[in-house]
Amino acid sequence: MLDELPGRLVLGVGAHSQLRPDPAVIAELEQRGVQVECMPTDAAVRRYGELDERTTAAALHLTC
Repeated sequence: MLDELPGRLVLGVGAHSQLRPDPAVIAELEQRGVQVECMPTDAAVRRYGELDERTTAAALHLTC
């Protein structure tokens, strides 16, 4: 568990964008101050590498 939410979440939705995050979950995170970026997983890995790891988290879907 996280003690606090990150400032940004990079969400990798799979190589072919098969993962479809629940819009209500994204909205709740944004309401709590988390900037959410959804993109294909390979792009998400690159994007995460560009950002400050102290304030950014990544969730990466790896199977499709």
